[in-house]
Amino acid sequence: MIRPERIRLDETTKTAEADNQLSGKVVSVTYVGQLVELRIETPVGSLTVTQLSSTANLSLEQSLSWNANDCILLPD
Repeated sequence: MIRPERIRLDETTKTAEADNQLSGKVVSVTYVGQLVELRIETPVGSLTVTQLSSTANLSLEQSLSWNANDCILLPD
């Protein structure tokens, strides 16, 4: 599991400093007060990303990145 606020977005560019990276397309945007929730389809499934609405990048094509420390393995 990756907390939605720990995922960073960049417009289709790879972030060298991240441990994990995926590309994807924004399929929905929901404004929740000061936050924006983006649902992004990736090759491994759908991910939800949360960002401040003032800094949100709403481009269709995105590069998602996060550090290994931001991941939590949940048992079945």
